[in-house]
Amino acid sequence: MTHSGKFRRVAASAVTALGGVLVIGSAQAIARPAAVPGSVVQVQGKHGCYTEDGSGSAGAGRCTNIRGGHGATTVTVSPDGRSAYEVGYGDPPVLTIFSRETNTGVLTQLGGKAGCLSRSGASEDGPHTCTRVRDLDTGDARSITISKDGRFVYVASQFETKSGDVLGGVAVFSRNLKTGALRQLAGKAGCVTSDGSSNEGAGTCAAGREVDDISNVHLSPDQKFLYASNYDGPPYSGIAVFRRDLKTGALTQLSGKEGCITSSGDTEQSKTTAICRKMPNIGNPWDVATAGNKFLYIPDEADGLVQAFRRDIKGGLKPLTGTGACVSDTGNSPLGMGTCVLGRGLHDVERTVLSANQKYIYTNAYHDPAPIAVLNIDPSTGLLSERDSTSACYSRDGTTGDSRVSCRDGRDLSGGYAGVLSLDGKALYYAEFGNSLPDAGLVIFHVNEATGGFTQLAGKLGCVSPDGSSDEGAGTCQVGKAIAGAYQVGISRGGGGVYDLYVAADRSNGIDFFRATP
Repeated sequence: MTHSGKFRRVAASAVTALGGVLVIGSAQAIARPAAVPGSVVQVQGKHGCYTEDGSGSAGAGRCTNIRGGHGATTVTVSPDGRSAYEVGYGDPPVLTIFSRETNTGVLTQLGGKAGCLSRSGASEDGPHTCTRVRDLDTGDARSITISKDGRFVYVASQFETKSGDVLGGVAVFSRNLKTGALRQLAGKAGCVTSDGSSNEGAGTCAAGREVDDISNVHLSPDQKFLYASNYDGPPYSGIAVFRRDLKTGALTQLSGKEGCITSSGDTEQSKTTAICRKMPNIGNPWDVATAGNKFLYIPDEADGLVQAFRRDIKGGLKPLTGTGACVSDTGNSPLGMGTCVLGRGLHDVERTVLSANQKYIYTNAYHDPAPIAVLNIDPSTGLLSERDSTSACYSRDGTTGDSRVSCRDGRDLSGGYAGVLSLDGKALYYAEFGNSLPDAGLVIFHVNEATGGFTQLAGKLGCVSPDGSSDEGAGTCQVGKAIAGAYQVGISRGGGGVYDLYVAADRSNGIDFFRATP
């Protein structure tokens, strides 16, 4: 949908607090969140959500209509807070580009073709409504990562041609710091795929190893390396490792086995030929948590564990060894009996969020009972441990799914997806896609920075769902306008001393927008 005009930028002096709302000029009012730290409130009116047809859970015309948004998986705000980017499972997938008003958090799609990208140049509004690019697709939450200087954007791709060729890869764009518009890097620098081809033909991208089905992309804190998670199941699941040119943004895969690590050392393309580093404890690695520039932590969904790695001098990943190199609910791993620390709440673990002090990891899981757990990191060795009590985890019903010990009983936990920590490190937000529950949404926890402990906010403040219900009944969560099938949470600093929270929602085909209390 093409916007006829942009939302008017307002000066900071025009924003004042009156009766629980932020009054902007004389027209636009945006609700303040409650005083409880971490709590959220939906932004009022059509600026509270952005969907492909302007509809929300309460019906048509409740949200802002955008081009793109279908099957939304990812929303990411630029480091300068002036832009936001969304991508999803459209046909074709569309990357939507917004300018962001830093006081109000309101998003406005860029006009014309600059407002979206797709492989064909089409969107749901018709042909020639977006800019045509190579190898653009979506991953599975965390599909977009932006360099700290805001100059480059990297997008995960699961691109498969109509003839069944699985190309996948990563698309690379430069970002205009004034407008937020994206331009794909020229030539092969603009994308990496499994065979170097794209929708524009052979030899139009660089060829990579272990990149045929990329689900997530992550930049190291020093910005020197990009880690791309591959969807392929065991024995081919793994991570591709790229060195990043800080000036041009271009990616170069590390040579030899440094350039990838898989559960077997093989890839879908190489079959029985080992071209990557081998590590069995890396089945279905959906996410990567990077603690400084030394240690990385990767959840192994297939085996229900989290494995610790060290970044070597070349940027490649080497697994830590010994007690604490991994944690699982059974204490076992593909490496053998008793090879991990005995933990709890790691059944089907998929997602990770690192604490602000990098001493703790918060994990999330998709399948029931969808536990969320906290692990401890030894900052000097990188080794992991877990507290031996119910304080280690929450789950939908208080069970852990694959061990006898228990967790705390949480609300609205079903189909866990990607989350984020508040900018002050005191609140944890996780998207819940909805598995056994028809549609979950957003779950909210207070975080104790010193101990790593986390507690779901009481009552309705602890969750948001499409109809306000949870597994504990009607009226136990807040209502979200367009939060069905939540995939990922993005965050940025807003005006008036609040945080702006954006939730990509697959089933609502767009973004839900909330303000959060620090």
